[in-house]
Amino acid sequence: MSYINIDTVLSLIAVVALMLVFFYVLNKYKSRFLFQHGTDLSIESQLSLGYRQRLMLVNVKGKTLLLAVSHDSTTVLTTWPNSQKSS
Repeated sequence: MSYINIDTVLSLIAVVALMLVFFYVLNKYKSRFLFQHGTDLSIESQLSLGYRQRLMLVNVKGKTLLLAVSHDSTTVLTTWPNSQKSS
């Protein structure tokens, strides 16, 4: 009959605890790690056309793109050189 070494159990508990802490911190601060605040990408508007289909007006580095987005594809319908809006 084999027995479990107490050092092995404590090491396993320590590794699991470190993993939990790592994933908690990653989940809490993931937007800071993944996205930069000075990004040149913004979604100006979107319109749902049906189940998992939409039109999106996206601003990318001074260009405005009209995108058709579905569950399996994205198509650029048209672009404009600048995104200045008249009020």
